[in-house]
Amino acid sequence: MKSLTLAILIFSLLSVSSIQVEASDNCKIEEIIVLGLTRTEESVVLSQLPFSEGDVWKEEYRRWTLRRLQLLDFFAYDPLRVIVEPIEDEKCRVIVRATDPTVLYKEPMKFLLTNAVNLLFRQFELSLFNPGGIGSSFKFYGSWGNYRNLGMTVSSPIGAGIGSAGGQIYSNSTGFYKESGLVFKGDYSNWVDPSIRLTGGIDYRTGELNEQKQIIMLPRGELYYDNEFKGEIKTSAGFFFTGEKPFIRLQGQAMGELGSFVGLIRGGFIAGANPPLNYHYRLGGFGLIPLRGQPVELARNFLLGTVEYHFQTPQFIPILFADGGWYSPGGEGGNINIGAGLAMEIPLGVIRADFAWHPFRGTTGFNIGFGHSYRPPF
Repeated sequence: MKSLTLAILIFSLLSVSSIQVEASDNCKIEEIIVLGLTRTEESVVLSQLPFSEGDVWKEEYRRWTLRRLQLLDFFAYDPLRVIVEPIEDEKCRVIVRATDPTVLYKEPMKFLLTNAVNLLFRQFELSLFNPGGIGSSFKFYGSWGNYRNLGMTVSSPIGAGIGSAGGQIYSNSTGFYKESGLVFKGDYSNWVDPSIRLTGGIDYRTGELNEQKQIIMLPRGELYYDNEFKGEIKTSAGFFFTGEKPFIRLQGQAMGELGSFVGLIRGGFIAGANPPLNYHYRLGGFGLIPLRGQPVELARNFLLGTVEYHFQTPQFIPILFADGGWYSPGGEGGNINIGAGLAMEIPLGVIRADFAWHPFRGTTGFNIGFGHSYRPPF
């Protein structure tokens, strides 16, 4: 009987010791440990942390850390974790777990499927994820359809954020205009708190628009919010080196969910005497939601919204949606689009198909791809 009691006691102690205990707020950080890295230097991760040894732990640091590390865009999708362990009275250690992917991809199956789809649409994209281990990644991309381009971007940690710079050769015939030339871009982005990301950048474009010389410098700024809802505000100003008057471009969007309902609203405004056509807003089609059931059109000002209802089922998610709004110039014939979709969770994420119809124009649209189409990139 004593042996049985002792065995139960030992088993209970081992069970308790195997349970991971999280420290609470207000513990002093005595130690920071980084696990899981095989190629990346530990200093790259440490530079992104919003805390250091000796600070008092706050729960908001967890989400803040994860978002800064995700912004670097070269760690594997899973696992990426922040664990806080108690050491002794009001003291704790923080363990950051981040796994390196291979140099060429994070997830092999998604890499194969994405590249297959890209080739189908006559485009390619190849990333080298942090090949030197110091946090710098390289992206090469191009296409050979109506929009022909070839470009490269390099990104690297700078302080607590990430900077990027790149160049692109382009040639484009849209039906609205023809353009060709070179563009150079530089950006810096940082999560300044767990919910707000700020980005600043500048573009320099030189080339031709409808056989007219075009040289523009565009400083840009962006504020992105992600907490109770997702929202984004972007602003830029165009300054010409060819004598035209400057213009200002302002746009924003917000997305929220309430039960089975999802809502998205987008708006934009361009001020200036004669803003160039390649900086007008492109509305319509599935890549520029709302207005999924009508062809792409150009506009200087717009305010559009979409509402979706997602049926709750175990595997497939049937969806009903409606898009609508106002834009100028254009927008004749009633800007209401309705449709239905079907989404499914798979190991690589969400795959979704949508069919949209414009009842006044009689036009339709169909799209299938990865991700929720009602959530355009923020």
